[in-house]
Parts: sequence; C-alpha cells; structure tokens
Amino acid sequence: MVSEVLRDGSLRVVPLGGLHPWKWGEQPVVILPENMSLSGIVSFGSIHTTSPISAAHHARTGPLTWDLARIITGLSPAALAEAGVRPGTRVCLAPERRTVTRVGGLVASYFIDDRADIVAWLLALAELKDTSLNKQVVFALTVAEEVGGNGASYIMSGMRPDYCIALEIGPSVPESPFQVDEQPTVWVNDSYAATADDDLNLVEAACARLGQRPHWQALSRGGSDASCGASRGLVARPITIGLPVENSHGCEVMHPDAPMELARLAAELVRALAS
Repeated sequence: MVSEVLRDGSLRVVPLGGLHPWKWGEQPVVILPENMSLSGIVSFGSIHTTSPISAAHHARTGPLTWDLARIITGLSPAALAEAGVRPGTRVCLAPERRTVTRVGGLVASYFIDDRADIVAWLLALAELKDTSLNKQVVFALTVAEEVGGNGASYIMSGMRPDYCIALEIGPSVPESPFQVDEQPTVWVNDSYAATADDDLNLVEAACARLGQRPHWQALSRGGSDASCGASRGLVARPITIGLPVENSHGCEVMHPDAPMELARLAAELVRALAS
C-alpha cells in the first residue's frame, strides 16, 4: 500500500504480508483509489551508477527492500490527490501480469495463492452439493490471511469451531522438498501451530481412500487461516492442506490438476468430519 506521495508524483509503498520486491521486479501495477484505477510502474532506478544513495548500489551489496522502490505514476501530487491517492491506498500487480503461462506440463502465474485455492474451494462445494451432513459446516472466503489470518479469526471468534480446514499452497522448500505434481500437500506444522497427530492420521486415511500420495510438510515459516486461528485459541483442531507449488509469493508454478485433487481431499475431509 502507499506510504507516501513524493514531490515528483511518485509513490513510496510498504508491503502487506509476505511480499518482497525481488519477487516482482520492475513491472506494471495498478493503483486503486476509491472508484477508479491508475497505472504505475515499480521502479528501482538506473543501474548505471555507483552512487551510494542509489537502489542499484544497495542491491549490489545487500537485500533489495521496498524502501528502495518507488511507483512511477506520471502524475503530479495535485492530480494524485484529486484522484484520491493517499497513504493507505492499495497497489496491486497489473491484470496483464496475472495471465497463466504453460510451462511444459505445468502452469505458472502470479497469485496462484489464492486463485487456485478458490478454484479448489468451488470444486469441493460442487462435490458436496448433494451430501447429507450431520454437523454445521461453514465455507468462507476470507480476507487478510497474509497479515495474520484476520478475516478467518473474525469469523471463528463468533463460532469457536471444532475444526478449521484451510486451503493453502504447499511451497517446495529445503526443509520439505518435493517434485511439483498434482498430489496435495499436508502441513504438519508452521510458524503458528502444529496439527494434532490424530488429525494427521485422519488426513492420511482420507488420502488413502482417494488413492492420493500427499506431500507431508513441516514448515519453518508461514501460516494459514487454520493455524493463525489456533494460535489465538479460536479453533480447537487446525488442518491445513495445499497445492504443491514452486516460487511462493512470486510467479508461482503448479500442476494443472492440483486444484481438483485438493478439492477431492477437502470434500472427503468434510464428509469424514461432518457426515
């Protein structure tokens, strides 16, 4: 989001969630004041300098951080103010950068997390349409998962559910490496909470019934709506299942059949817990 409007009409920004400038680079963005959108370009300036105040110099000697970036707008501060741009205005990746690219037998795009999870969510709903359930099941599309699971925590604070099943990505990392395929991932723990052994056995049994071979993941960093809620005492038993991907929080790569397999597992878990 915008943190400052500079005198030349460019913008300073700060991240919301785990967004790093080296995952985006210099590319088009959309600035989103109320009731309209404006175009911008992420900029780190020229590399043809050794000046110690340049972003290029810092990038050669240390990490590339958002305080080194600015968003070029081509507009004056007055024009930006008239459009409603101010600190707090959101900035997102331009639509043309969200297209899906085929990479051999895989697909790639920005924001597979959570776009592909929403696909899996809808597929699971369709599979459960005619299923008779004996317990209340709430399906929710939540906001602010990247900044602490705020939307899910708000819902769960009024419900205190026994279980929360979060649909996520499953990033391939050195602690839990795997070949990206269509098989779902299962988080055994993350930065916020661990899943109970009995519930991991429940997931394993559901995978066995479906003929799935899940990737088991112990993550040293990250969190889901389920684990964030559990860390606050809002849900008793968190379960997080995901889509296996490379390049989390960047141009993510996954198998095109992964959303369907995740949906099958999500639906099977709901049947096992609520039928």
